[in-house]
Amino acid sequence: MPPSTTFDGVVTTGAGRGTRQALVGAAILAGIVGRVLVYRAGLAPADADEALAGLMAKHLLTGEHRTFLWGQDYGGTPVLYLMAPLVRVLGASLVSLRFWAVLLSAVNPVLLWLVARRFLAAEAAVHAALLLWLWPATAVWLPLREFLFYTPTLTIGLAAWLVLLPSDGRDAPRWAWPAAGLLLGLGWWMSPNIAYFAAPLGLWATASGTLRRQWRWAVLAVPATALGAAPWLRFNLSHGGASMRLPPLAVASPPGQNLRFLAETGLPGLLGLREPYTAAWLGGWAWVLYPPALGVLAWATVLGVRRLGLDALALLCFPVLYAVQPYGTVYTNGRYLFFLAPTLCLLVARVVPTIRWRLVATVALAGLTVLDLRAMHGQTVRPTGPLVIANVPDPGPASVALRTHGL
Repeated sequence: MPPSTTFDGVVTTGAGRGTRQALVGAAILAGIVGRVLVYRAGLAPADADEALAGLMAKHLLTGEHRTFLWGQDYGGTPVLYLMAPLVRVLGASLVSLRFWAVLLSAVNPVLLWLVARRFLAAEAAVHAALLLWLWPATAVWLPLREFLFYTPTLTIGLAAWLVLLPSDGRDAPRWAWPAAGLLLGLGWWMSPNIAYFAAPLGLWATASGTLRRQWRWAVLAVPATALGAAPWLRFNLSHGGASMRLPPLAVASPPGQNLRFLAETGLPGLLGLREPYTAAWLGGWAWVLYPPALGVLAWATVLGVRRLGLDALALLCFPVLYAVQPYGTVYTNGRYLFFLAPTLCLLVARVVPTIRWRLVATVALAGLTVLDLRAMHGQTVRPTGPLVIANVPDPGPASVALRTHGL
């Protein structure tokens, strides 16, 4: 059979291309099946946080426009404007509540693939996308629920990377600067976690000379960012910067404590080596995998920095930003580490050299996801497990009590 295309500089036959396509299809199918099993196993029950989003969408239909979640000065609400039409048509249902969350959970790997194509080889870019579809467990489980700003913030961050990164060795078009600014401003309204994407993008633009070459157009990103963040700015100008203050009774964790937590608990938890919620080492033995995992990430970062790779810059920026966030020692379901997941996938894809090793890496990391979710399921069914409050088997008595009191 004659050669047909190239992957990472290697000429392959049509049969080889068919094998690769079959493996990609199998990985996509595995991700779909895994998400269905998450639902069927009861790992994604609706809770009060999601109910809040649904109720706000219903109120939006009556003309109630809120900048942030009820009772909070953070957590932007642009997703409500997408949810509200579904709530009107489908009523109060899990479909109308989670449609956009589930859709964006599938869009994000595609965006990561498009981003990776800008600075990684073709097969490595596909590998990064498939990894985000299958791993880590937080990236599989968390986006299946509607929390309004976690998954969309990641979507907007990846979209900002995509529009500003050069294609085919050329600088991004002039419109990319205001477009990226608008996206990052919108992301800031939803969650300050957009900084995990904005900071490495700014660092890359400066170090690569792109900002210097295109400064006349780059300045347009400033008013565009302000436009995207306009609801956040309006609220804070009229409420004395409330979003920059901690809620009553909340205590911020100090930077040193955040960094220690990140190194000892948060990062191994995101990698899949610690169980969700309990933070126990997976199987009691997974700690032996942590040092080599750090070695792989360090190696990938060194390679990436040499080429000004956005993945390496993002990993370097992450601990600096994580150190100053107020809730850095909260483990639970890994939601505060969630935004690092695309970076980890890019770094792993950067250093895995061949299709065989990519297959091994994908199966191994997907296996960690399965083990993490299995451990999580064990916590939900254990009478004294940590999720017994979050996952109430029968909410009926609570509903009756609320109705009895007219609430």
